[in-house]
Amino acid sequence: FSFPAVAISLTLPTIVAIALAEGGDLTGALHFNGAFITPLLYGLLPVILYQSVQKKEATADNFSISSNLPQILLGVGTMS
Repeated sequence: FSFPAVAISLTLPTIVAIALAEGGDLTGALHFNGAFITPLLYGLLPVILYQSVQKKEATADNFSISSNLPQILLGVGTMS
């Protein structure tokens, strides 16, 4: 293992633990996660993945509906 990599990965959690030891709370972090990260993860990321699959399929010149069915269902699932 690499000592600098371990040190860098442990620095932020240690700082947060020290800050919360004096009565801080995680409400701000939970609000940020709920407001920004969750919509990105479940709203934007599937659309980006779907578009990348569509670009790959378009370059393969494969326009059969049966072969594109999983991608179509993924796109419909992201819209609902």
